[in-house]
Order: sequence, then structure tokens, then C-alpha cells
Amino acid sequence: MAFVLLGSAVVLLVLVWWWAGRFPCSWNVLRAAWGAEGHETRQRLRAAWDELREGRRKSARIEAEARARVERAKADADDRLRPWDEHLQKLRTEREAQLKRAGECGDPVGASLEGAEQPLERLQLHQHALWPWKTVRSEEGEVLEEAGEPLALSGLRVEIDSLFHHLCLRVTLPRDRNAVREWLYPHEKHWEAALHAFVVKVRDQQEWDEAFREELRSCVAGIDVETRRIEARRAEVVEGNGRVIAEAEVALGASSDQAAAVLEKAYDTWEKAAHRRPRR
Repeated sequence: MAFVLLGSAVVLLVLVWWWAGRFPCSWNVLRAAWGAEGHETRQRLRAAWDELREGRRKSARIEAEARARVERAKADADDRLRPWDEHLQKLRTEREAQLKRAGECGDPVGASLEGAEQPLERLQLHQHALWPWKTVRSEEGEVLEEAGEPLALSGLRVEIDSLFHHLCLRVTLPRDRNAVREWLYPHEKHWEAALHAFVVKVRDQQEWDEAFREELRSCVAGIDVETRRIEARRAEVVEGNGRVIAEAEVALGASSDQAAAVLEKAYDTWEKAAHRRPRR
């Protein structure tokens, strides 16, 4: 029972403290209001009380509505930007995919250089590159083929020349016209035919790769043009969004002043009636 009474007393004190903070009143006014002839004072306090509560509600509502307009303007701005951002992201993804394809160049159209008797070194056309192969013998005496560093086809010059008793397959590297690699083959008709066919395959592959890359470059250029157009349009939307948000924020400032004026008037009315000013 004592615990219940103590709890009730604590609750009552909290309520009194809350009320005194929001609706403070001087002791003289309270004494007059609760006196035998305090009817007029009580009416004045009640009216001031109603005005103060309504002023607080109205002030909070004005401020909340203005802030909501700002948040709504920002949310609408994001919604207006989202389609443009999604379009830009799709263009970037497509551009990356096209550049990746340009690096891969699809399936090779050429084939290996084959012959009845392979020399110690030979070339293979594979994955848009010339692969040099060399026959080596391991420490155990096992004969193995070892691949060298591949030579990318782009810019290579491949030629056949006669060199004494051999056919020379000469490859000039694009990075340095003095950088020449040579492979010697027997000077025999079937090797001559095979080498000429191989050179044709290499050149066909180079032409195919270049056409493929040119097509992709054109595609990427088109994507870049579209990207710049979308970026320019998005910039216009951003500028428009900025104006709308700025207007909402200006309106928020004006609403804050209006809310403060409403609250100030209600506080003045209460202070005049209760001789104490409420805390903000």
C-alpha cells in the first residue's frame, strides 16, 4: 500500500513539474485564481491556456508542413533523377561489355601451320595471336614442345622470303620496325604452299579483327555520344531540382518565422495572464 502511495506521489510530482514547465504561473496569480473572487482570473488563465496550447500546435504544424515540403522536394528530385541515372548506368555497362568484346575479338578464323615434317620451330595462329613453338628435349631425353611468348596480330607484318636453301617466314613487330622475328622452313613445294596459305590466314584474321574492332569502336562512339546527351539532360534536371529545393528551403525559413511569430504571440498572451513566460 505504501509503495502504491509513493508511486502515485511520484507520478503526481512529475505531472506538476511538467505542467509548471509548460504553463508556469506566478504564486500571486494562482492564489487569486483559487480565491473566492477568482472567477475572472480563472477565465483569463483558461483563455490564455487554450491560446498557448493552440499556438504550440499551430507553430509545430507550420514548421512540420514546411519541413515536409522540403523533404518531398528532395524525394521528388531523386525520383526525377533516377531514370537518368539508370540510363547512364546501362550505357556504362554496355560500353564496358563492348570494350571487353573488342579485347577478345570473337573466334579466330585462321588455323595452325601444319606440315608433314615439323621443323624445330613453328608458328601457330590461335586466339588472335601468333604463338611460336619450339621443340626441346628434357633432361630425361623426352622430346617436348614449348610455347613462346605470343605475338598479337594487330600491326604485325608477315612475309615469306627465300633464304639460301630455306624458306623464311619473317614477322615484323609493330612497336619497332627493326624488331624482326624469323622462322626457317625447308625450301620444298609443300612447305611453300603451306606457308603461303598460313600467311593468307594471318592476313584474313588481321582484316577480320580490324573490321570487328572498327565496328565496336563505332558502337562505343555511339554510346559515348548518347552518354554525353544523357549527362547534359541530367544536368538540366539537377539544376531544376536545385531551384525547386531552394524555393522549398526559402519557404521553410519563412514558415519558421511565421511559426515563431505564432508562438511568440501565444507566449505573450500567457505571460500577460500568468505573469510568467513559458520555456521554449
